[in-house]
Amino acid sequence: MHLARRTFEAEMVQCIAQDRFDAILFSVARTECLASLNKLVEKLRRAALHPTPFVVGGAVVGDESEIRNLTGADHVAADASEALIKCGLKSYLQEAVLRANSA
Repeated sequence: MHLARRTFEAEMVQCIAQDRFDAILFSVARTECLASLNKLVEKLRRAALHPTPFVVGGAVVGDESEIRNLTGADHVAADASEALIKCGLKSYLQEAVLRANSA
């Protein structure tokens, strides 16, 4: 799901409350957006039907501990593949590599 910044919070909360998600990933381009993401993560976490990992990535990737503290996210990742690994999920590419290596 792609959620632009202008998407209403209520719509996001409603969406999360109605379906199960394996993970929720945010791509953040500016450091000054990190603190405001914390409130959204809290709302979405409360609305989620099941425990769902939250991951922050994008141009702001840096000190993981600091970013997790600022945003309330569970993980910080440099790219989607790393995010999937940190969430315990496999990407199609990873599965293809595993199949190729086991053949």
